[in-house]
Amino acid sequence: MKRIGYISTEWLIDTDITVIGGLASEYELHFFYVCNFNSPRYSIEKLKSFCLIHNIRLHLYDHSAKYLSLKTFWLNYRIIKDVSRLNPELIVKINSHLYWLTLASLLLRKKIVYGFHDVKPHSNTKGGLLIDFVIKQTIKLNEMFFVYSSTQYNYFNKLWPNKYVVNVGMSVKSFGESNAECPPISEGVRLLFFGRIEAYKGLSDLISCIEKLQEEGIDNLNLSIYGKGPYWPNCESLIKTRKNYNLNIRFIENEEIAKLFSSHHFLILPYRDTTQSGPLLIAANYGIPIVAPRFPSFLEIYSENSALFYDKGNLLDALKRLSTFTDSDYSNLKNNAESLKNRLSEKTISNNYINFFNSILNNDNY
Repeated sequence: MKRIGYISTEWLIDTDITVIGGLASEYELHFFYVCNFNSPRYSIEKLKSFCLIHNIRLHLYDHSAKYLSLKTFWLNYRIIKDVSRLNPELIVKINSHLYWLTLASLLLRKKIVYGFHDVKPHSNTKGGLLIDFVIKQTIKLNEMFFVYSSTQYNYFNKLWPNKYVVNVGMSVKSFGESNAECPPISEGVRLLFFGRIEAYKGLSDLISCIEKLQEEGIDNLNLSIYGKGPYWPNCESLIKTRKNYNLNIRFIENEEIAKLFSSHHFLILPYRDTTQSGPLLIAANYGIPIVAPRFPSFLEIYSENSALFYDKGNLLDALKRLSTFTDSDYSNLKNNAESLKNRLSEKTISNNYINFFNSILNNDNY
């Protein structure tokens, strides 16, 4: 059984957790995982239990320092030394880092494959210029990569046609079962905005539209906001009355998520730009339709018969249309959304990884 060192951080655990179990059935998998022990995004005890069940060797690293701090430098050095001692046949690194790239170039002589969620950083990303530089240098100095959507695959191939890249896709994200049900949509439309609140996600645009509709007398749209992030103060300042809002500006525990999604009619993604979306894949798991701009990365998962798509800049018109939805209108979208779970199963996506990794492990040219 081939040995793989898989290195990632807590910011990406929702994607990693859906595939590492499948990888461990094919390889001797060592999971090098960086998180803040004082406030982990995913329960460390649950992760340990998960890894024990799936026979994954877990290597934990406590870290909360800034990007360019000396502590971050030593963290990357420690991981590289630990990986080097492990001597795996393949190293998988999710995203890159300036210190990692520098040290790995000097100290690692094994095959490294990099996974990038965003080949180009989102607009308004903190430290975006540095991150963009590191991504480009990582691609320049290495040969093997994978991405998570056709949009990113096409973008990557356009810029670096001579590199080896594969689109592994992303699976639905399950957080357990739920018996929660929504009332008929004719009694009011329940919209859910979920996740970290960043400028590029367009929550301020959504709130402005909700406020405008209320001024026009359209008040059957109810918006739940679950999450937190640096852009929330900008959004909160736009709310004039809390009548149509359910605000939960905090970290959302995993145990809450199944009930939360199942009790809303739509997940709304008013993004200004995007590559892929974790909340979208949670919605797909629970068969929840979405409201979103007609971006290729969204159309790759949902279709016109399982979502309410709108052209960029036309969010207000889409919400007006949504306010007139009948129970029959919603039922048609809901039935089609419920078919997504099988097409995007964890097993299917894990097999994409395995096929890609085996192509590398069995090819002496890489």
